[in-house]
Amino acid sequence: MFTHLLPSHQKMSEGNRAQVDSFKQFGIATSKIMAYMAGQYGGYGMLRFTKRDLYNYVHGQRITRICDGDAAATIGYFEGKANADIMTAARYTRTPDNRLGSLFWADGEMMADYQLFGDVLAFDSMYRSNKYRKPLVVFSGSNHHKQTSNFEFTLLEDEEVHTYRWCC
Repeated sequence: MFTHLLPSHQKMSEGNRAQVDSFKQFGIATSKIMAYMAGQYGGYGMLRFTKRDLYNYVHGQRITRICDGDAAATIGYFEGKANADIMTAARYTRTPDNRLGSLFWADGEMMADYQLFGDVLAFDSMYRSNKYRKPLVVFSGSNHHKQTSNFEFTLLEDEEVHTYRWCC
């Protein structure tokens, strides 16, 4: 009766996942999906997965959709900012499989700060500490009040010399 609670018996079948995906496309709440599927199988105890399994699956699908759209949303945001402010610069590259390669961004204030305080430049690469496992490079300096001024941000495709040259 309670075998569905044992980890070795908890598994959503491909059919279950396809059915959940169909319901979610039509905006059906996850709790309603669980109740419907329990009714189909003759009760909650007859399901081969728990409520938590269902919610984890739905959450994983949502995260996948969001991550797949991250690059497009980011590029759209930066291009919108660049169109609204002539002093903003944004550029990017694509990999051979049409994914985001490197991304560069600097707004008007950053460029003005660079003109004023860019005689000494420091850059820091935070190697692969983000979820995309790409180096994030921050170019910065110090202004006349000894405050940090950021000059640009770049998310690099890799750590090759030509990639660093691309962002400068």
